[in-house]
Amino acid sequence: MHRGLAALVIVLIVTSLGLILAISMTWTGLSRLDSAVDDAGGSSALRLAESCLESGWIRFRRLSTYSGESLSLSPGSCIITVSNSVIFPGAKEITAISSLNNYAQGIRSTVTTTAGLITVLDWQQLQNF
Repeated sequence: MHRGLAALVIVLIVTSLGLILAISMTWTGLSRLDSAVDDAGGSSALRLAESCLESGWIRFRRLSTYSGESLSLSPGSCIITVSNSVIFPGAKEITAISSLNNYAQGIRSTVTTTAGLITVLDWQQLQNF
């Protein structure tokens, strides 16, 4: 009788350890999946900001008085602003901030135009905007 009880206790302990291990592996997998989804969303928002920045460059090249705009794009949106550069006299800062599925990314570039050509003097991804 004691052998049967001891065997039952050992089986319960081994089963419990296996269940704990399985639950731990599931949580780890879900955490990695959530992290991958966050990375993909942030990357998509960054690509959208880059596209909007390029659009701002093109519009500024065509019209030197271009001051920016808001664009609604499926499935996201962005805001482009143009201002005078503080660091580079005579240059303009063109900023694009995108919003896509609860993710936001921003890029600022400093540019000049000469004979219809854009020269990028500085480019940076914005943090904490």
